[in-house]
Amino acid sequence: MAGFGSVGPVSNVVGIIAGAVVDEASARVPKPWVDGICDCCEDSSGCCDVTFCHPCQAARQCEAMDGRPNKMDVPIMLAALIVNGPWPVLSALHIRVRMVEKYNIVQELPLMTAGIAVVLAPWSLCQTSRMQMALGLNPAGTCCQPKEVEGAGMLYPVTRLGQGAAPH
Repeated sequence: MAGFGSVGPVSNVVGIIAGAVVDEASARVPKPWVDGICDCCEDSSGCCDVTFCHPCQAARQCEAMDGRPNKMDVPIMLAALIVNGPWPVLSALHIRVRMVEKYNIVQELPLMTAGIAVVLAPWSLCQTSRMQMALGLNPAGTCCQPKEVEGAGMLYPVTRLGQGAAPH
């Protein structure tokens, strides 16, 4: 990586954003999902949380994306409960779209992202939880502790602002 304020051969622009130094080029490297939408058996504890308390899991995932892992924001949880009811469509849509945009996840067209979140909402929340664990974010669990992801954060190291970077 080039030094602060210089431009390297790959156009790495380093700047200060909210007090943290961020490598803008590596933050936008395209990444695939770490697993498929139906790989719930890989982390049954996360799927249990989504099944039995999707508002809690949605709040934890939102907090993890904002850099506050292992925390559940009660107002977000109550909003998710009121807005979604028994089927977590809006939470899944919000979290999935935000993950795809923030972490530059490839393999999905925008319509596909929305369709998966709406039609397969619980599975989508499970997949985004597993992806957050792989990114080194920890949405934690409400009812169950999530399965430890071997090498979590090593697959896509996370900068201080939570922008995932591809491995070198």
